[in-house]
Amino acid sequence: MKRIEPHFAKFMGEVWEEICIEWLWEQVKKERIGDVFFEIGSWWGNNPIKKREEEIDILAVADKTFYFGECKWKEEFINKEVLDKLIYRSHLPVFSLLNKEYYLFSKSGFSSDILAQKQDNIHLISLKNIFE
Repeated sequence: MKRIEPHFAKFMGEVWEEICIEWLWEQVKKERIGDVFFEIGSWWGNNPIKKREEEIDILAVADKTFYFGECKWKEEFINKEVLDKLIYRSHLPVFSLLNKEYYLFSKSGFSSDILAQKQDNIHLISLKNIFE
């Protein structure tokens, strides 16, 4: 246990991302998401503006829409800064032509500043939602 415990959160972060991907596929199967994904997984790519690599936990590609997801397995709420970072990354030139949907997946929930973001293309998914 002493060897595993310091690495447990990192391990669960990767597992959580896989669970969130499976949840998205289930939404497609249940027709709660109208598109069928061509591809889904994590994305790494260049940011030509900041000249560095960027990561997106989940990127699903459908016919005319990109689905962007951020997955947090932490003992703290996701705040607006996390959403803003995901939106910023979604505006990299490689993603410029399609519709965009945003999914934030949180083990612990969401801060009040992000709960105030009432937009149809922003979806807040908690651990409870995953297992309903």
